[in-house]
Amino acid sequence: MSNFTIPYAFTPGTKAKASEVNANFAAVAQEIVDFKTNVTTQFETVDTKITDSISDKSDNYLSEAVNITNGILVAPNGVATYATNIITVKSGIKVRVPNGRNADATLNNTTYTLPNDITLDMGSITEEGYLFLASDGTLSHWAKKDVGFVYKAPASNFYWMYYDSDLNCWKYTTNGTDYKVYNGIIIAEFKSASGVVNYLKSMKPIELLKFTDKSKIIDWNSVDYSAGIDVALPYTASRKGQLIIGADDKEGTYFRYIYINGIPFTLYSNSYASNVFATIFLNEGDTISSTLYIYTSRFYPLKGAE
Repeated sequence: MSNFTIPYAFTPGTKAKASEVNANFAAVAQEIVDFKTNVTTQFETVDTKITDSISDKSDNYLSEAVNITNGILVAPNGVATYATNIITVKSGIKVRVPNGRNADATLNNTTYTLPNDITLDMGSITEEGYLFLASDGTLSHWAKKDVGFVYKAPASNFYWMYYDSDLNCWKYTTNGTDYKVYNGIIIAEFKSASGVVNYLKSMKPIELLKFTDKSKIIDWNSVDYSAGIDVALPYTASRKGQLIIGADDKEGTYFRYIYINGIPFTLYSNSYASNVFATIFLNEGDTISSTLYIYTSRFYPLKGAE
């Protein structure tokens, strides 16, 4: 308001026109309204910038951010693709590689960004394994059977890699005795047959949770009843979810059996019931079967399952 001037000035001893006095009051009132609007807008802008900054760059405000390790931070062009026997890791992928611990026991990490696309030729390999990206930009692959996340001595071969959570580093051996540190991380799972890649699943970039995500997180573990599908047993769950079955006891016993991943579980009903219903929660990959006559079975995924 420092540059504001009223439209009319009055001289002592002269008559003032009512219209001019009213015009001065109206000008002052409008300036006050404009000032309040401007202040409110500036406060809203500042508040939005602060909220966005905390939300989008929350890792800068987390006291435990130094303990984020062993993962992909960003992947602007995706993580990896495949065609025939060639796996391509995309430029721009940024990873945080475990690199031991600091003197105060916090995690030490190496951050690396891949400047260009790089490829790995699977040759004639038949394998189900993990794809590793090292902090020097090189790729390697290890069979799943040769990779562990806690120490475990190799059962029948000398090729072994594992993640040591105490030391925060990957270690590998080619002779079963001498372990070396591998500065890299898993970025994808793959399957190949005679060198031809037929499956590739990339690891997801790390996402730091925000306070505003709390309702979404709670919702993840809710059953999505709108996405239910009828299935036949045996059934292998493609996602985490809930299976509801109705079975008829043809044997006339009190006990009914279902099998989850080959492990038997007993269902029980009283002598007056010839049918039994059950709700079973399944993880992705779980297989359920039964020797009972299943006349209805419907699977409902969790909302957060993929």
